[in-house]
Amino acid sequence: MSTSSELVESPTTMSGASYPTVTVDMGFSQSQTDEIVAAITSAGSGNYLWTFKSFWYIAVILTALTIIVPIVAGGTFRALLRFSYNHQHYWHFAALVIILAVPIVLDIFIPPLIFLLIFAFPQWFFCALQLRKAQRTRKKMKR
Repeated sequence: MSTSSELVESPTTMSGASYPTVTVDMGFSQSQTDEIVAAITSAGSGNYLWTFKSFWYIAVILTALTIIVPIVAGGTFRALLRFSYNHQHYWHFAALVIILAVPIVLDIFIPPLIFLLIFAFPQWFFCALQLRKAQRTRKKMKR
């Protein structure tokens, strides 16, 4: 009595090996298994594989970023908050300048239709919702 998941010892050799191999019977014939192994071994010389040097470049960068960045980010965020609190008058002025400058610069460089879609239509929609709410509740009608 044999099942499909039973281990079968195969007396045939694969790729010149002189020892018997133990395989799991998955319904593949020996020629199909040999073709799969040949495809895997021939793919090993493809251009998509990384060199050891490329692997180390990526591994060192990822390791440094996952260790150093979280350590540095906490102190940097705390220093930025402390700076913004100590110099809040300059910070408020800088935020005002940025808030006014960004739409002006974008108006120059973005086509008019896209600029209207990004800035004008959401404001109009918000105003229409507020007017509808004021008419419905009869509150803040003067605004």
